[in-house]
Amino acid sequence: MTLIGPSANSGPRNSCLPKAFLIVYKKITMKDKALKKGDQMLKKISKIFFVLGMGLLFLSLSNIYSQESKSQIFDFKLSAQFGDRNVFEFEVQGIGMIEAEATWTGAAPTLSLILNGPGGSAYARQDGKSPLKLAYNLTQADLNLGTKWKISIVNFSRKGSAQGNVKIKYPIRKTETVEAKVVTETVTKLSEKATGQKEGVLRGRVKAKPKVYMQGINLKTKYLLKRNYALTKELRFDTSRNEKPLSYRQFLQKFPIRGKLKAKIIDYKEITKIGLTIPRIYSPQEFPNGKVIIAVNSDLYSGVSASLRRYVDDIATQGYFGIIHLVDSTGTPEELRDYLGAIEDIAGVVLVGNLPVAWYEHDKDFCGPGQPMTCHAEWPCDLFFMDLDGTWQDQDGDGIFDSHTGNTAPEIFLGRIAAYTLTGNEATLVNDYFAKDHRFRTGEAGFSARGITFIDDDWSGLGKSSMDLYLDIVEDFTDQDYTNADNYKNILQRRLAWLQLCCHSSPTLHHFHKNKGKDDAGFVFNNDIQNTNRPQAFFHNLFCCSSANFTVGDYIAGWYTFGQSFGLCTVGSTKTGSMQYFEYFYGALNEGLTNGEALVGWWDSIQPIDSGKRAWHYGMTLIGDPLLNWRVGAIPHSLNPGDGSRVPLPGQITFSWSPITTFGAVKYKVEVEFWDSGQSQWKLHGGTDTVESNITLNLNRREKYRWRVKVLLKEKWGPWSYWQYIQPQ
Repeated sequence: MTLIGPSANSGPRNSCLPKAFLIVYKKITMKDKALKKGDQMLKKISKIFFVLGMGLLFLSLSNIYSQESKSQIFDFKLSAQFGDRNVFEFEVQGIGMIEAEATWTGAAPTLSLILNGPGGSAYARQDGKSPLKLAYNLTQADLNLGTKWKISIVNFSRKGSAQGNVKIKYPIRKTETVEAKVVTETVTKLSEKATGQKEGVLRGRVKAKPKVYMQGINLKTKYLLKRNYALTKELRFDTSRNEKPLSYRQFLQKFPIRGKLKAKIIDYKEITKIGLTIPRIYSPQEFPNGKVIIAVNSDLYSGVSASLRRYVDDIATQGYFGIIHLVDSTGTPEELRDYLGAIEDIAGVVLVGNLPVAWYEHDKDFCGPGQPMTCHAEWPCDLFFMDLDGTWQDQDGDGIFDSHTGNTAPEIFLGRIAAYTLTGNEATLVNDYFAKDHRFRTGEAGFSARGITFIDDDWSGLGKSSMDLYLDIVEDFTDQDYTNADNYKNILQRRLAWLQLCCHSSPTLHHFHKNKGKDDAGFVFNNDIQNTNRPQAFFHNLFCCSSANFTVGDYIAGWYTFGQSFGLCTVGSTKTGSMQYFEYFYGALNEGLTNGEALVGWWDSIQPIDSGKRAWHYGMTLIGDPLLNWRVGAIPHSLNPGDGSRVPLPGQITFSWSPITTFGAVKYKVEVEFWDSGQSQWKLHGGTDTVESNITLNLNRREKYRWRVKVLLKEKWGPWSYWQYIQPQ
């Protein structure tokens, strides 16, 4: 056997090597030119090990690399009985396109092709006439769940039988993209042996849904900055309780990382309403905003499963398709990021429970007010999971990322349901949280369109922080004699949409000052927020050092969000630092974006990133549901006829709901669909706009119907209400 190696004057022979090999080899070769002679010798040794290893790897993959896909043809015969089906199983061996085409003769005018994956989950469906085609792009994340898939051909027509065949084509090899990932891992290991350094995390293809919520919006041109943020006084970590920032080593002692992420989809495939079984299948038409992955700790899931299923139904009213994934807590951050990046049309992720945490370090960080930024800092960094196509590197091999280059803006939004470090039963805290989240989404908790900024002495010039771009009524409290702990506790009892606090803090307290920051003005502790001064605002922006560091026990942002408060979403930082450029965040909210979408818009707008922005902002995260804003709570409720009602059909039916009175006269949109039992699908009966809180429509079929309503507020439509299913008496 001959191993392929480098010649004296050229790179490796490239006639038969995979492209990924050549790309990585070229990267190492280009770096050689910048090294001194001593380092060059070390690199040459590394290169020899690299080529030897790659030769063996390539030979082991050569048989797989030469294969592509496999086609099979299956005959089928279906009776006229509703739901009669034939099922054909096959086994995939790599990522790529699964394609099926059915042709038939007979009286059945239409049939259905359905693709099911491991565990029975439906991944794609097509209904129509012969020839009928279906295609699905199988990702690495799909393949990780299992290799056994099946195609069903089903007769829902009720109009006759059919006979024909189904041709199925599916991948039986790993594509070059997957090989490139294997090559990268091999190069990393060889490089570690030769040089003691990691090459970093390299990204392949990212399949995130384009940010449809940002289309046509340029925050930087529409919402001009009102201040020079470079002059903002630095924050400091408050040490009044002798606290110190949690280190990565301390984190690992509490939450060890063992690697080999395990994940699987737990997805209910259908909804049963008024005797109908309605399949849950993703389509860009029905869910234009894409997929939201609800990644839940596998040990927590059994205690919160009902809450998560209801949350999936909740976000469907906003055009998002939720999918529950069970994820093991001991995987690496890189594994979780790669897993998310391989999901087609992913728009965002909600991380529920103890899941992998990425850390970042910076040697040009805050040392204290007025001091040069030369101190070391390390902290949890959720931007790592939001930015799926940037290059993140750990250049010193200590397990903490220290370089972020390329496209550093995020592709997806993120929210953390992180109650696992709070005192109490985690499942109870999570269930209680999703219960109040659901009450808000159904209009039962009320809503507010008012805001307050409470700005302590060092940043009194921030004033309303541009919150008034979004909310009509915003009060700012900046008087240095007023901004103390006792007055803030009183403000916490105000029912608000947003409350923004600017105050020196730690993960467990806020420390107020007076006399231009020189003297003490009291504390608000985490147990105050948990027990005695529970916030009444729905959303919070904490310009407060490390308040959102969810790896610290009883972190204060956690108690703003969970427990018995009204809080549903808290934006804050895991490090010394916070949000600036408020115009972009509140401007995005003014465009109708949700809190999580607005944070993505804010990240987009503060590009490019420099060392100062990295120190200020790389700890930013969102605790709670990322798909909320105050409009989500301004939804008509007390709908009549309600879900499951029996009404005299056909006939005139009056639909009514509780009016939204906060803004005077508003406009509502009502939509009604009927069930076409002949074609087994919902069809539009009609829709209309009205300024009244009721409308009478003529329903001329003795069929099952469903209806919903939404409201136009400040020139932006809110989400739809839940569908209300009704049937004939």
